[in-house]
Amino acid sequence: MRNPMLREEPRYEKAQVLPLTNQENILQWLQSKGRVVARQTIETPVVEEEEEEIEDLMDDDGEDLFDADED
Repeated sequence: MRNPMLREEPRYEKAQVLPLTNQENILQWLQSKGRVVARQTIETPVVEEEEEEIEDLMDDDGEDLFDADED
């Protein structure tokens, strides 16, 4: 099968740099077709009870949450 996009390079020599083309890249193509949708950021409010729980966990004062002797 003949594919003009494929070419053989010597194994132990540096490969040639591919020339830039004026074709659009995949992201530009998707944007032009309307297939890319911007992400919507949704902020979830923190409930006061959850915030208090988090503060309680952070104010641990270095105490262990479990006892090593209970194993």
